[in-house]
Amino acid sequence: MPLARRRLLAGATGVGAGLLLANPAFADDYTTLRDRWRDIITGVGRINPDLPEFPAAIARLDSSAASARALIDRTAGRTRVFTDLALQQTSDSALITQTYTRLRTLAMAWFTPGAAYHGDAGVLSDVLAGLVTTGAVAYRSGRAEFDNWWDWEIGSSRALADCLVLLDEWVPSADRTRYVAALRHYVPDPFNMYIDSRKKPSTGANRVDLCQAAIVEGIASRSAARIQRGAAGLPTVCEYVSEGDGLWGDGSFIQHANVAYTGTYGAVLLSGMSKLLALLTGSPWAVTDPLLQNLYDSIERGWAPLIHNGRMMSMVNGRAIARTGDEHSLGHGAIASILQLAHATDAPTATRWRQACRGWYDRDTARTPFSGADVARTALVSDLLNDPAITAAPEPDSSVVFRNMARAVHRRAGWAFAISMCSERIARYEAMNGENLRGFHTGAGMTYLYDDDAKAYSDSFWPTVDPYRMPGTTVDRLVIADTQGRGLPTARWAGGPVLDGRYSGVGLNLQAALTDLKGKKSWFCFDEYVVAMGSSITSTSGYRVETFVENRNLHTTGTNALTVDGAVWQGALNTSNTWTTVRWAHMDGVAGYVFPLAGPMRAHRYERTGRFRDINTAGSTDPITRRYLTVWHDHGINPTDARYIYLVVPKATAERTAELSANPGVTVLTNAPTVQGVFQPATGITMVNFWSPTTVAGRITVDRSCGVIVQELGKTLKICMAQPTREGGVVRVSVKPSTTGWTLSSKDSTVTVVSTGTTIVLDISAGAYGRTYGAVFTRP
Repeated sequence: MPLARRRLLAGATGVGAGLLLANPAFADDYTTLRDRWRDIITGVGRINPDLPEFPAAIARLDSSAASARALIDRTAGRTRVFTDLALQQTSDSALITQTYTRLRTLAMAWFTPGAAYHGDAGVLSDVLAGLVTTGAVAYRSGRAEFDNWWDWEIGSSRALADCLVLLDEWVPSADRTRYVAALRHYVPDPFNMYIDSRKKPSTGANRVDLCQAAIVEGIASRSAARIQRGAAGLPTVCEYVSEGDGLWGDGSFIQHANVAYTGTYGAVLLSGMSKLLALLTGSPWAVTDPLLQNLYDSIERGWAPLIHNGRMMSMVNGRAIARTGDEHSLGHGAIASILQLAHATDAPTATRWRQACRGWYDRDTARTPFSGADVARTALVSDLLNDPAITAAPEPDSSVVFRNMARAVHRRAGWAFAISMCSERIARYEAMNGENLRGFHTGAGMTYLYDDDAKAYSDSFWPTVDPYRMPGTTVDRLVIADTQGRGLPTARWAGGPVLDGRYSGVGLNLQAALTDLKGKKSWFCFDEYVVAMGSSITSTSGYRVETFVENRNLHTTGTNALTVDGAVWQGALNTSNTWTTVRWAHMDGVAGYVFPLAGPMRAHRYERTGRFRDINTAGSTDPITRRYLTVWHDHGINPTDARYIYLVVPKATAERTAELSANPGVTVLTNAPTVQGVFQPATGITMVNFWSPTTVAGRITVDRSCGVIVQELGKTLKICMAQPTREGGVVRVSVKPSTTGWTLSSKDSTVTVVSTGTTIVLDISAGAYGRTYGAVFTRP
């Protein structure tokens, strides 16, 4: 579009200004975007009725539309559109959003070829009349918001704008003018959220949603200024942030200032961006800002490590775990967005993403690729699965520490081990809008083992699990009131160094929310197992303190055997047992657990009944019962410097677990209040978390708290360091290799080699973000 023409449109600020322009070139631009948005949200241009997935998707649309139409209030002088959604009230804004959402569903059914209501004049009349009623009674220019701002500015605005585009040619001009005025009242500028005294800049997923409302409304109103303003607001969400909401350079995503939210708010951002970039590509308003590259990089750096066999890991789903707890639904949503975004990137990247998506779909045994998919998503997925050129990418061997959101994921073929932490920057958990009432300990070092059990955390785990027995955590038995203990700890350490993207040494400075319980926790992640350590576990609260090695969901009928030192424990449901000296244990179908310093262990096999209403005030009251098998260490009441060490060996057999008990292949160097560390001879890897400046094994010395990984293998020596406390400054790391003659091969720019010889000394400028820095040496 010529610049002069863009300026002309930018100056047309009235609601109907865009409609007054008669230049055919403009009409072509708007019509192109209108038709493209229709295709993006309905999939109508890509429906293939010869493939079975499409009739099934259309049938789901038919069912939703029929249910909505059956509820239409057809009385004279009505003040609501649907009999169960009152609009003439000032307490529940969600009813307005739900009304517009149902009208959008009916509009889609009317618009979609093959749908039962396609082209139905009665349905068109119902939708148009519904828009009139809703606009007159509830959603109109000048009206103040009540209840939840989101419904007014995002939920209702997006659904209404979609209706205007879907029904573009059939919306009377006067009605359109009123609807556009309402949209501009509630979304006057997508750069900001709230239309009252709370007004502040919009961020993250909220920014994308507001931009979507503005852009789609701009298409309906033929306003170049509106489209341009919405498009201009998108690059900002791709800019890496250094505090608060948004994308971080390490792939982290934060929303609500301090909550790890890749799987929900992050997925909303990804979904919105993928659709809007596809919409605007090739148009006069195409987004070409270099900042978009950050979003593309975050697909593989941020989202991909958190999707395992189609499921989005619960630890980045925030309070959404209390809704249905279905990791697969959230995972498939993110996968669809990645497929959509692939259309906006270069061919090699698009192919790589599509291969990853194919692998996630192929390995998901709990949900089919088309389960619950609308027609638009069905078209995206069908295109992928019917493309013979796309082969499934395998799960990667990788280790990722999301240092900016206190999360870590360690992956090997067939399994993934995830760690959820908190710090002075990241909240213990989020409870909001009556959701996630009992997430008390989910950020206290909770660990997740992802393996062949596709529904370990999706089969009603959250309403039935004991919230005081989360695997991996060290907690006391203080009973916590719903939503309490959410605040930030003052402890700073949550993270650690990563070596070559394959090994990591993760640490958490544990600090309980409501008692004085404290401790140091480490996870050293290797190829076959993860070494978990705890030290300095201390409390004077008067409550019993326990560390939970595992608390596994056995579903409704599971009888997984627990073998302890070669003997099967025959515990019946709702029974416990205590062993005074245990060297190893094996949970059939789950993992092996090795205890290098043989000691006491307890186990409990039981059924537990809960309801979603227990964790979500809007949840179902239907009782749900699931079986659990729990293994834990009891540190007693008021422990002083209690400690533990165990290896988690995912998918190991009992025989392999016994072998590792006799020869674990890893040496515990120390498990003290000031330092924790291990050495694995086969890989030459030493991992140490230095909680205080000290020396380990006479070999590695640091002058400030930090995490260090050293690998000496053959003729290569690698040294890397991270400072999870994010204090900055220079950390001196001294390493005595087993041999001499090392020559610097490569290093990060922040690393200064002070000396080599019998001791290699590095000065590392740690920076403020806890990232890993290092150097590589070689010898002849």
